[in-house]
Amino acid sequence: MCQTLLIADETALPAALGILEQLAQRDNPPYVQAFFEVPEQGDCVNVEHFTFADVFWLPRDTEGKYQYGKRLIEEVPQHVTIPESAFIKGQALDEKTTSEGELWERGDK
Repeated sequence: MCQTLLIADETALPAALGILEQLAQRDNPPYVQAFFEVPEQGDCVNVEHFTFADVFWLPRDTEGKYQYGKRLIEEVPQHVTIPESAFIKGQALDEKTTSEGELWERGDK
């Protein structure tokens, strides 16, 4: 099952909503958890038409005026478990070359 996590503040909100719009055009959009921190409750917009997404609006003006970023830091870990690593079966990076050599290089450990 494909899942997507979107985390944005008000400066990235237009791009995040654009991503949701693009995903909505797919025949089978992935399940999305989206966390949007905004300055005020009035900045939250209706996103009910994105039925494939659970959207969490995190206004900073509620519950005692939060500092910028604080709501995201508190809320995301309560709702999302992020694995330390992930693997998609059958997916591998192809080694590409250019006229100047390898495009991908392995980092030193």
